[in-house]
Amino acid sequence: MKRFLSLILMLSMILATSLLGCTPVSNTSESNSEEESISQPASDSEIESEDLDSEQQESESIEEGQSPKGILSLQEAFDKGVLTHEDLLNIAYHNGNAELNKEEISEDFEPTQKPEMTEEVTADIVKSLSYVYNYLDIVAEDTTENDFTVTDYLAFINGYYVLKYSCSHFDVTDEVKEEVIDGVSFEGDYRIEVVHQKNELMKSEAKIACYEWLCITAPPAKINDVELVVFGVFEDCLIGNFADGRYALGQFTYDGVLEYKFWHSLSGATVVWKDGEIARLSWAYKEGWITLEMVAQAHETYITGAGEEI
Repeated sequence: MKRFLSLILMLSMILATSLLGCTPVSNTSESNSEEESISQPASDSEIESEDLDSEQQESESIEEGQSPKGILSLQEAFDKGVLTHEDLLNIAYHNGNAELNKEEISEDFEPTQKPEMTEEVTADIVKSLSYVYNYLDIVAEDTTENDFTVTDYLAFINGYYVLKYSCSHFDVTDEVKEEVIDGVSFEGDYRIEVVHQKNELMKSEAKIACYEWLCITAPPAKINDVELVVFGVFEDCLIGNFADGRYALGQFTYDGVLEYKFWHSLSGATVVWKDGEIARLSWAYKEGWITLEMVAQAHETYITGAGEEI
């Protein structure tokens, strides 16, 4: 529901002239027709003129480009390519299921080292769990970090925690959990789940939001056309530079807050992503999404060239 509402909000932000500060509009007065077609929001008639084939291609591109997110079962994580068969064997070993898989987990099996469950790791896990639960509306009530207890931490793979945990909003039963994934058997008191680390989830969601924005302003597009450089993740916000990689424009403009200027191509913008919504940097600052301290930290990453390309 949040993803649908955020897309509706994003459309209204782009099409409403009163919120022009949220759209990727150039700060310079000079631009050619190609640049204008990228920088200016699409009109209602332009959006409606897209035929069904184009809409289907865009939909397929979004689906293909979406990163696995949120909380996945072992089966979902394997199907989406987050976990390999070898990963499953290591997880089963650390879960005490070596005997169930003795054909592959034999005496000469060399498992990867089980991650250390430090206070810092535990804090990051419960922070990720709370964020994902609230962002994806998994339960009716808002969750806090205190609602979660991590009972075992089995692996950290591709930005995902593989673990067993309990939540105060869920009923606890004594039922033994059993499942078989790609021929690997698992059994235990808690179901093993795969949780996307909070910062990694925000990065993948921000790129998809930029892609959806790009499809509105310059359709058609593919997820790989999006170039996003992340300058920082702050609480529930991400700051970065977004561009349409199909256009190598020689002109640049900037968005900024006070003395902090972020230069970018005319085919893109400096953006802030927050809980499924995306806006220009200056607008997000005026609306209180981000603080001046966040802008300063992001700018330091920007000027040193330490931004992360995703």
